[in-house]
Amino acid sequence: MKIFISLCLVISLAYTVSYDEWAKKQNKKYDTYKANQDRAFANGLKKSWKEYKLKQNQTRYKKTKPNKLPSKNKETKKRAADIKNSKTIKIKPIKKRKIKDLLKKDIKLLNKDMLVGISFFGTISQVAYNKKFDFFINDISKNTIAKFWFDFSKKDYKPLIRQFEFHFSNMQLNDWAKYQFVYKMGMKFYSNKNKANLFTWFVLTKLGLDTKIGYNTQQVYLLSGISHKLYQVSYFYINDKRYYVLDPTGRAKNLSNIRTYKTSYSKKLQELSFKIEKPLKFENKILAKKYSFRYYKKTHNVEATLNKNLIDFYHSYPQSDYKVYFDTKVSSLTKDKLLESLRKIIDGKKEVEAVNILLRFVQNSFEYKTDQNHFKYEKVLFPEETLYYRYSDCEDRTILFSYLVKNLLNIDVIGLKYKDHIASAVALSSRIKGDGYKVNGKIYYVADPTFTNANIGETMTKYKNKIPQAIY
Repeated sequence: MKIFISLCLVISLAYTVSYDEWAKKQNKKYDTYKANQDRAFANGLKKSWKEYKLKQNQTRYKKTKPNKLPSKNKETKKRAADIKNSKTIKIKPIKKRKIKDLLKKDIKLLNKDMLVGISFFGTISQVAYNKKFDFFINDISKNTIAKFWFDFSKKDYKPLIRQFEFHFSNMQLNDWAKYQFVYKMGMKFYSNKNKANLFTWFVLTKLGLDTKIGYNTQQVYLLSGISHKLYQVSYFYINDKRYYVLDPTGRAKNLSNIRTYKTSYSKKLQELSFKIEKPLKFENKILAKKYSFRYYKKTHNVEATLNKNLIDFYHSYPQSDYKVYFDTKVSSLTKDKLLESLRKIIDGKKEVEAVNILLRFVQNSFEYKTDQNHFKYEKVLFPEETLYYRYSDCEDRTILFSYLVKNLLNIDVIGLKYKDHIASAVALSSRIKGDGYKVNGKIYYVADPTFTNANIGETMTKYKNKIPQAIY
């Protein structure tokens, strides 16, 4: 029996040693593969550079949005038949969810490490930085950029990358926030825009994101493939693929051309996406907002809680496809308070009337002003931004209204885009008398959050005979 046990132990130990040796060999093979890949990429960077002319999408509209839109002095008389045929809605109370605190990470400082911290939209974040990551670059050329990549890739950068991944996960950062975070940390490390862009390029590429570096005279720029359109941001094409010039402000630089390379570090690199599929988690800087609106002579009050740090983050956002705004995840802080406040008003109402109440809230709680008059440039607002600012225009209200309908009533909503205007359309569960469009087999009734005092089914006169583009 003892002999049998001893024999098993010997076999087990032999197997363990064998596995450990195999694992070491595999890791060594992988390290060799990565080193060869970095060397080949650095060599490629010395060769295949080309100058590209830059373009820019300025606006989504064929015509300038009107400075003033028509409104109805009086609310349309309620149609008894529409209300009678509409189902009664029942919404469960929206419980305030406990938001998990951001994790605090104990950072072990190794030999010659120093702790470097930044305030990232109100959230203090620290990483261990080593002087070995310092680098010198004076003249900007394809050779100096290639040398940067080759030299940096030989350093032990993996622990630094893992620290970034922790912060990304902790704050639930999307790709735009990841770029901002790495760039801001790079500026803290090097106090130099060219160095910060080179560092950001290296880190994001190693994280598997499709970024390139380019330069114009002696200024370095970060370039990226994006999975959707951006507006007011310079771009160019490589092999029919669009690359944008990224900047922390979210706006385009006044560039006419840029030099960059065609080669790719890896075919597996992923395009960036600026969609917000998880609510971002920043430290809270609380703002309490109150709104008041009237619906058929009755005044209603609504409350919302906002995080000013999140509003500041949105202000830096590149102007993106409408889908980015329509599908964004609102923070629990704002969602819980706002939806519960509105739920108390519409719970037990007929579906048609509930939609009209939400329309009236958006129509009458904010003043109308175009982006050009408000921000001096076209800027689509996220729902929380519309709740924050005094002024908003048609697209901002449409995005907020759509969010409310989907999250309170669980009804399908689409956007209706005209040459100089955008409205909503709602797929009610019953037929009503009013303007509507059939899309994918469903009837969607016009619901315009900018047409003050209008109900569902009512279209502004100037758009009555216009066929809009459906956004869904």
